[in-house]
Order: sequence, then C-alpha cells, then structure tokens
Amino acid sequence: MYDKLFSLLSAICHQNPERSFFWGDVQFVLCARCTGIYLGVFVTLILSPLVKVNVSFSFLYLILFCVLIINIITFITIFDTNIVRLVTGSAIGILSGFVIIKSIKNILSKENQNEVKKF
Repeated sequence: MYDKLFSLLSAICHQNPERSFFWGDVQFVLCARCTGIYLGVFVTLILSPLVKVNVSFSFLYLILFCVLIINIITFITIFDTNIVRLVTGSAIGILSGFVIIKSIKNILSKENQNEVKKF
C-alpha cells in the first residue's frame, strides 16, 4: 500500500529523499515542504469553525507573498533544512487554508444574496 501511495503522490510532489523526513528507514510520501503545506491547509480547514479570522483578501495575499519570499530565501544553502521547509510550507498551507475558507464564504454569501433577490 505504501508503494501505491508513494507512486500516486509523486504527481504532486518531487519526493526527493534529501528533502524528505524519514520514520526510521521509511521515507515520508511527501517532501518536508509539501508535508507542511498540506498539513497547514488540513489543520486550518479542521479548526476554522473554532477560530474567526476576519481579514481581507489583500491582507492574506500580502502575508502569503511575504512567506513565499521567505521560502525563496530557503534556497540559500545555509537556510536549506527540512525543518525550515516544513515551517515555511506550514505557513503557506495555513494562509492558503484561510484563502480557501474566505473564498467559500464569499461564494455562499453571493449565492444567498441571489436567492433573496429572486423572491
């Protein structure tokens, strides 16, 4: 099953062993950065009913842009560690999760407004 999952996820991640975590001798199916991204999105979506974040898309995009710039800096060898990749990936994932949630709320509120206009 691990081999099938590893093969399936190769479509969304390079899975480079030097950029991945290991559990004993077993490589994670995603690299450190992708692990952070998907974990960040997942945790944000799960915890979103408990946390109310009322910020604009502009602010979210600005912070996301700043995190992406920091992520680019990690390509400099001295900062290029799996922990740094995981942290920047998590920040990207969390912010992306907020963008997804805010987008869904906007779509739903526009649909509700359209329903009200019909009556």
